[in-house]
Amino acid sequence: MEMIVILGILTALVGIAIFTDVNNFRGNAFRAEQSMLVTILQTARADALNNTDQQPHGVAIHPPDHPNSYVMFEGLCYTGPSCTPTATQIIGSSYTIGLGSGSPTEIVFSQLSADVDSLLSVPNQSATITVIDPQRPITSTITINKEGAISL
Repeated sequence: MEMIVILGILTALVGIAIFTDVNNFRGNAFRAEQSMLVTILQTARADALNNTDQQPHGVAIHPPDHPNSYVMFEGLCYTGPSCTPTATQIIGSSYTIGLGSGSPTEIVFSQLSADVDSLLSVPNQSATITVIDPQRPITSTITINKEGAISL
C-alpha cells in the first residue's frame, strides 16, 4: 500500500514537471520568435538608412504567398496590384504567432531616413504590432515610431 502511495506521488510530481517544461518551452519559443521579428525589422531599417540599392526597405509579416514566414523586400510595398518588390529574402517562422487586429502586415522604411510615417493611418503616431501566442493567452507589443525606432 505504501508503494502505491509513493508511486502516486511520484507520478503527480513528474506530471507537474512535464507540464511546466512544456509551458517553459512554449514561452521561450514565443520570445525567440518575437526577437527574430524585431531583428528582421531592425535589419530592414538599417538597409533603408544605408540606402542599400537606393530603395525603401520593408518587412511583410506572414504574407499570403509565404504564410508562416517573414519577407524582407525592397520597394514601396510587397502585396497589392501596384507593388513590384525586388530582392526579397524569405525567413521562415519557427513558432507560429498571430497578429492582433489593427497590426500592420507590412512595415516599409523610407530610404535614408527610415521614416515609417507614410504607412501610418494617423500621421505622427506609432505603428503597433501586437504579437499573439496562439498556444497560450500571451500578447506582446512591438512599437515602431514615425522615425522608425523599434521598441518592445
